[in-house]
Amino acid sequence: MLYSFARKPFIHFLRRTEGVEVARKYFVDARKSPNCTYHIYVAYTMMAFCLDKDPKMAHNVFEAGLKRFMHEPGYIPE
Repeated sequence: MLYSFARKPFIHFLRRTEGVEVARKYFVDARKSPNCTYHIYVAYTMMAFCLDKDPKMAHNVFEAGLKRFMHEPGYIPE
């Protein structure tokens, strides 16, 4: 879980400093990690929806997270 909490602010930092594409690439790499938790998906979904104004991307990321973390009770309310 510490792994995900360290990556969340870094994804936001990358989006601010390097752009959307670099943040997206980092998210793709982060989600492939066995230590990835649903917090990474929630952070990226909120960033795509609120900051990038891309509801379709946010929906797709949320659905992908739902498939992977359906058993996590904290994912749905987020």
